[in-house]
Amino acid sequence: MRVAGRKLNLPTELSNYDFAALSKRESDPKVRLRLLALHHFKSGKSATDIGEILQMQRQTATKWLTRFATYGLSSLKDKKRSGRPSLIPKDKLDELNQKILSLQKSRHGGRVIGRDIEELIATEYGICLGKDTVYSILKKMNLVWISARSKHPNKDDIAEIDFKKTLKKK
Repeated sequence: MRVAGRKLNLPTELSNYDFAALSKRESDPKVRLRLLALHHFKSGKSATDIGEILQMQRQTATKWLTRFATYGLSSLKDKKRSGRPSLIPKDKLDELNQKILSLQKSRHGGRVIGRDIEELIATEYGICLGKDTVYSILKKMNLVWISARSKHPNKDDIAEIDFKKTLKKK
C-alpha cells in the first residue's frame, strides 16, 4: 500500500551523484543511511516511503534532503562536537605524560594502575578525576598499554635458570 506524501521539490544536484555506490564505499553508518535516503529520493520515492523503508521518521529524510540541497554532499557528515573542556589544560598534558612514564619506571617490577594515576593527578594538579576519565586521558596521550605479568623486584634470573635446568621434564 502506497501512502501518498506531499510533493517535494528535488534539487537538481541529486542527478550528479550515484548515492547507492557512495553508500557502499562509506564507512560511517550514519552517513551511509543518509546516502541511501538520498538514493531513494533520486529514484522517485516519497519521504513517507523512505521513512518506512529505512525505519525512521519521514521528517528526518526530508531534513537530510534539505541539508544536501543547501550545503552539498559534505553536509551529510556529522559536525565535530566540542564536548566538555578537559579539566587538565592541554599545555600540562606533556608534563603529565612524563610524570606517568617516570612513575612506571620507578616501580621496578610493579605496574602503574588507574588508581595510581588518579592519585598523581590529585596531588600534582589538585584535580579529582574518576577512573574512566583517567583512562580517557591516557588514551588521548597514547599511553594505553597492555603489560605482561609483573616481575618481583628481588627476582634472581640466575637462580631461575638453574631451577629450569634441574626441573624434570615429562
